[in-house]
Amino acid sequence: MLKKIIYISFIVSASFSTQIFADAQAQLDQAMNYINEKQFEQAGSIYDSLLANQPEKETEILALSGKVVIDILQGNTTTAKTSADALIANNSSNEIVSSAAFDIAHAYFSTGNPGGAKEYYQYIIDNWLNSGDAMPALFGVIMCNNSLGKVQEADTALNKLLSNLSTQEDILGPLLDTAEYYQSVGKYDSALNLYQLVVQNWPDSEVAIFAYRGVGFCQAAIGNNPEAINTLAVMLEKFKGHPDLGVEASAIAEPYYNEGFRLKTEGKSERARIFFLAALEIADIVKAQDSKGVETFDTYCWMGASYSGLEENQKALECYKNAVEKYPDNAMAWHALFKIGQIYERLKQTESINASECDLNIRQAYSKLLEKYPDCKAAKAAQNWLNRHHSE
Repeated sequence: MLKKIIYISFIVSASFSTQIFADAQAQLDQAMNYINEKQFEQAGSIYDSLLANQPEKETEILALSGKVVIDILQGNTTTAKTSADALIANNSSNEIVSSAAFDIAHAYFSTGNPGGAKEYYQYIIDNWLNSGDAMPALFGVIMCNNSLGKVQEADTALNKLLSNLSTQEDILGPLLDTAEYYQSVGKYDSALNLYQLVVQNWPDSEVAIFAYRGVGFCQAAIGNNPEAINTLAVMLEKFKGHPDLGVEASAIAEPYYNEGFRLKTEGKSERARIFFLAALEIADIVKAQDSKGVETFDTYCWMGASYSGLEENQKALECYKNAVEKYPDNAMAWHALFKIGQIYERLKQTESINASECDLNIRQAYSKLLEKYPDCKAAKAAQNWLNRHHSE
């Protein structure tokens, strides 16, 4: 999704793909890869080489816009602005300039300059409304206005978009981008409306599972537990066997256990309990599917966290042990190992398990953590514990 991209990924309209020589397109693709890898000098060399050989006009425009993107990403804003405006002015009759403007706008947005981005997104809407870049640009304007605090302008742009809603699937990416943006800034009602549009209009598209997850997440975030549970049930049945089902279904529980921890931190344990139980209710539904791949490392971890929040230490311990045993190579397995040690510490303090048995289990967990993940965030704390108990 657009908001998750740090470096630009060029969008070339399909209608122009046949107009660009294959070798030039390959070089443009390579330059894009260099930009994504922050190898700006290598990318710039490719653009310079293309421009030195009197390329087709479309190749020239994309190479020039690539150089502008590099300037933006390297912070050369004055040069970038001058070059971008000249590029657009000199090629105002060539439709591929809309793609160049989109790349430039996206580069500004990805570097935290929504004001700069909005100017070029708006240029596309004002001058190339029938191009393939117009719809993504309109979503770009919406996100820029929100980032700039211009909520009314963002809502106006959104209403304009929705009043002319296309049934073409090429709208799905920008639509989900905007929904995820609204979700990320806590505008759950707005995000929910957009996710539901995808579910209603494109229920069988490749990205439908992400829209269902978004619907459930937002319903949970605004406190509509029955609807969130119902969305989850539909999602589990509709996408049974989908490789992303476990992760996306588990995401619906996230607002519940996050709110639970917030309330517990504020000392509101009874209120927090309601949210931890809601998260675990979702876990039960996910587990009931008994489909390969539905339960994930993350599922076990947030279940363990929820049980910890309820102070049901044995159940929390079982979840974290399952995470380590079933997903031993997960990059975050150190987190589960550290939690196992912490839980045994709590059990030791409550005297529900023999102290020496707890110490043995803690030592095993922390030793394994240091052996496999010596540079993880919990390594120092684990080593300190082992140092304090080395003679026991």
